[in-house]
Amino acid sequence: MLMHSCAPQTIQEPDPYALTFPEGIYGFEDVKSFTLLRSTRDDSPIRWLKAADRDLYFPVIDPRLIVPDYDFDLSHENMIKLGATNASQFVVLCIVVLPERVEDMTVNLKSPIVINAHNQRGMQLILDEEEYDIRHPILRRERRTVAHAGNNPKNR
Repeated sequence: MLMHSCAPQTIQEPDPYALTFPEGIYGFEDVKSFTLLRSTRDDSPIRWLKAADRDLYFPVIDPRLIVPDYDFDLSHENMIKLGATNASQFVVLCIVVLPERVEDMTVNLKSPIVINAHNQRGMQLILDEEEYDIRHPILRRERRTVAHAGNNPKNR
């Protein structure tokens, strides 16, 4: 599931302003106000998008930490919806899926959250770009060859 229904244990006070999502987040279109929370750990890249009116949290991350050349075109229509005049006004975040095993963590690169930092208005997009996945692994799994395994690909 893409959200956490319980409060994360490593959050600080919210940023001093509320974020407004006029169209909500996919699956939660009725939720219009959010706050962005930071982890108490300075080294944590994960933040929490919290619904203002209920116990609903989405872990989010800057996608460029996972895919350095992450990029997409924002339509003129969406620029207007966000009240922006140029792309430098935006903060882009993607929702993280936190499974039981940390090795299985994924990020949804197909549906980024775009926030206009000047007016705190945000929206979630669905990208047409084929190279981005809904479940992109965050941690790389390295395949290791066991010394006695030979060249059998099943053992890598």
